[in-house]
Amino acid sequence: MATVDRDNYKLDSWCFHVKDAARDGRTQYVLEQLVRHDLKDTACNILLTCCAAGSIRSDHVDLARALLDRGADPNLRGRALTPLNYAARGLGDASVDMVALLLDAGGKVRATNSSGTSPLVSAIRGFEASQCHLNCRRIVRLLLRSGDVPLSYLTVDKLTNAFSNHAGAAATRGGFLSTRKLILDVHATGGSPQAYRMESRKRVLLLRSLALKGRAEPRDARMTFLVDSPNEIAWKILEYWRTELDC
Repeated sequence: MATVDRDNYKLDSWCFHVKDAARDGRTQYVLEQLVRHDLKDTACNILLTCCAAGSIRSDHVDLARALLDRGADPNLRGRALTPLNYAARGLGDASVDMVALLLDAGGKVRATNSSGTSPLVSAIRGFEASQCHLNCRRIVRLLLRSGDVPLSYLTVDKLTNAFSNHAGAAATRGGFLSTRKLILDVHATGGSPQAYRMESRKRVLLLRSLALKGRAEPRDARMTFLVDSPNEIAWKILEYWRTELDC
């Protein structure tokens, strides 16, 4: 005999209004329904996807955090996308916070869905919507910082294609170009955020060396200070040197 998923069976009986409540970010009501109907993992998984799939606000993040605390799986596969895939599209003021929450909960940055689409590609495609480009820039940094992003020139090509389909404003184009450069730079160091940071520090040291020899000129106050500082202070500064990946 076929087994029946008790959680799924119960969820189907009231799923529409509770899923709508999750999409609305009504944390208290959703949690009360979970307790009332004794629903656990399966329900939490479905509702987590509902939180991440639309235009994300802070109340959606609060509900997602509560669902994760109750055992929701951040790598749940929906029809094609995981919650992290949905959140990485950059829709809504709190989409960056949702991505950070899902990453902290163990969300996988590599493609784990049936479409083969990674969260990074979802974030790249977000550049097609001008209202999402600032969120997508921050989300790309978060994903790259996780250190588990499979980078290839195909990924960069997708970034280029995503923007070529959108005639955005100059500000959008600037964000696109800086994000594309960041992906290329991280890719050039093997996809490792640690290696990227080290390479950035090496470039700073090279510029400092050239400036001390009079063969280069600092462009901003930070570099002027670094060039003028004694070696021991310069090394200390570089320990805390922030890169594009950390912004």
